[in-house]
Amino acid sequence: MSNAMQASKVINGTYGRLWFQGAELTSVKSFECKQKINYEDIKQAGKLNKSRKMVGYELAGTFTLNKIDDTVAAAVCAGINAGIQPTLTLIGVLADPSSYGETRVQINGITIDNIILMKFEAGKLGEEEISFEAETYQFLDQIT
Repeated sequence: MSNAMQASKVINGTYGRLWFQGAELTSVKSFECKQKINYEDIKQAGKLNKSRKMVGYELAGTFTLNKIDDTVAAAVCAGINAGIQPTLTLIGVLADPSSYGETRVQINGITIDNIILMKFEAGKLGEEEISFEAETYQFLDQIT
């Protein structure tokens, strides 16, 4: 039996999808969310090396949309202008039909770092990149 990787099983990002506040963002071009693990160094007498202790984590990411509407800006700006911090959720799905399954991750407690109110350049298609931080996440489906 061979342990060789099958090229046809490598997941194609074209099959990625993104939901914002329960509605699919059909204009999504790309999506990324990372978990950064925070550590503190532990030094011990008599040892030259250090160890590390996990003390928390941070979630952050970005998504890029083809500019077709103001869905995200509308969800964020109305609350911010009223002094209310919106509670936002994203669900990312990657489901290549040639792969071994699908990955779905729900990201909760999202805070948007900035909103582009307007941006254009003659001869260029419109897009918007939105960066965010989040509080928690959970895998709804995993490929194992």
